[in-house]
Amino acid sequence: MNKLADQFKEKSTYLGKMSIYKDKNGTQRIKFESEPSWSTIRDMGDLVYFMYVGEKLMKIGKTEATNGFNDRANQYSQGEHKDKTNRKIFSVMRKLRRKVIDVYGISRPRQHTIIKCPISGETYIRQLSTARIVEIDLTNQYLDDGHDLPFCTQN
Repeated sequence: MNKLADQFKEKSTYLGKMSIYKDKNGTQRIKFESEPSWSTIRDMGDLVYFMYVGEKLMKIGKTEATNGFNDRANQYSQGEHKDKTNRKIFSVMRKLRRKVIDVYGISRPRQHTIIKCPISGETYIRQLSTARIVEIDLTNQYLDDGHDLPFCTQN
């Protein structure tokens, strides 16, 4: 493993494992088994997550959904043909002949920001997500350090 991937794991919370299986129709799907409770993961809110296969970091992602990573896990559970990311994950896992992905996450609370309307000049306070900014920054650090992220569709 490498130093950055070690740090990501050390500073985050283990969310659980995702296991690949075939349903009764033969469709490959992912089952998420959370380590903390569903409500604990929901209460973590927006977060940046890290997917590992064994010791290899495979993806850095983010979720800004109402139910946190639970909503993201539900998207992954829809199967191989749900979207481009799912297709990539299943393809890589087939090549690796692996079935389990461990997931870790770091909560990224929303930040209160004062915004000034360019039309009226009125100011107001809004909560803005920081998860995407942190996801992009950590992904760039990791890639700039010479590593790859096999599950990512952006690289």
